[in-house]
Amino acid sequence: PAARLWEASIRNNLGVALQELGQPESALACYKKALEIDGLNEAALQNIAALTVNQGRLRLAAECVRRALLLNPENKTARRLATEIM
Repeated sequence: PAARLWEASIRNNLGVALQELGQPESALACYKKALEIDGLNEAALQNIAALTVNQGRLRLAAECVRRALLLNPENKTARRLATEIM
């Protein structure tokens, strides 16, 4: 199981790099793969939310924010994104 968590973290980090390189759809695919591997990956949830809120895909962003806050109600990034969505 530890290897799977590590793989999810790598996928999430790859998504961050791709997003910084201006490849949002490739980044989103990496974030989603990270969640497929580890459905409790809080970083991937907040990265999907941040990316999709900027794209105006508010339904997906809201779902990811909701899930991130269920995992960690103190997640400051998710809380900030929640206020942007509303």
